[in-house]
Amino acid sequence: MLPALYKLRSVPCPTGMEAMDVEDDEPWERRVRQRVSAMHVTSPDLAHDLVRVVLAAIDTGDAKNACRTASAWCAANRNHRQACLDAGPVFAALSAAIFTPNAPTLVPNDARANFNALCNRIADYESGRITLSMAPAGDALIRPFVRAAIQHDPVDAMQFATTFRTSRPLMKEALRIDGLALQFGFMTDVEMCMIAVASTGLALEFVARPLRKTRSDITLAAVQNNGLALQFALEPVCYEDEVLHAAVRQNGNALMYASQWRSGDYALVMDAVTNKGGALRWASDLMQDNENIVRAAVTDDGSAIEYASPRLQVDPETRAIAAAQIRYGASAEGGVVVF
Repeated sequence: MLPALYKLRSVPCPTGMEAMDVEDDEPWERRVRQRVSAMHVTSPDLAHDLVRVVLAAIDTGDAKNACRTASAWCAANRNHRQACLDAGPVFAALSAAIFTPNAPTLVPNDARANFNALCNRIADYESGRITLSMAPAGDALIRPFVRAAIQHDPVDAMQFATTFRTSRPLMKEALRIDGLALQFGFMTDVEMCMIAVASTGLALEFVARPLRKTRSDITLAAVQNNGLALQFALEPVCYEDEVLHAAVRQNGNALMYASQWRSGDYALVMDAVTNKGGALRWASDLMQDNENIVRAAVTDDGSAIEYASPRLQVDPETRAIAAAQIRYGASAEGGVVVF
């Protein structure tokens, strides 16, 4: 028996990305446990220290930590290094346990090198050096690769990893990074929709219509993240004051999506132009002729004076405020007033 590894043994962080699958006891985790037991039965002569420590990580679904643990074990001392050189069956078994028996063979005739190459591919997916859109189709069936790909580009990952679109833990991780991954599943799940819009407001587009009609909290969270998500709000939620004001306070240009019925609402327009002066273009004629509204707009963006009424475009006080804020000069023919 080789030296014990108690000091090297590392427990995956319970809140980390790799450990999240534990919350749902999916068939994948059960299959891993079965493979763990099978390895001890079918290969009693394997280096048990290495197997035991690495499988502690595998059992939580933590592929990356399993790879790190194997590397640390092999580098610990001369005895371990020699054991790893002679442990082809161990690494073949670990590759099957972590990456499934269908994992690609990246390095033929060298089980340890192939195991290391598979582990390195996780890092390649996380960094974006490889994406599922450019990789062999089989990679989209390997859970550690999919999970790593999600870290770089969740939308690309879930577009190609169709097998895992029903995996709540993987989709939850994807949605926390980029809510637009909601287009691939869980559109009727309130919790998942809230995660999506809180991450990416424009993900509201993919929330199921019944939820957009009835759950103002989902739409509110979306517009608080990105006011332009108001374009995907549905009646009657889109008429709610809290939703409208939150949208224009986040992005004044969201007023364009309320302009048909609220472009003359003083309070709403004021919130919009205070955030983005150029939102004055979406205001009603009456608001474009309101001194307070127009001066708030040009205080934020002097060029917004081009959307003011003719009367206020020549008003000395308004022109002075705009001139102090103007960000660039152009000819009147270009659509910007010259002072």
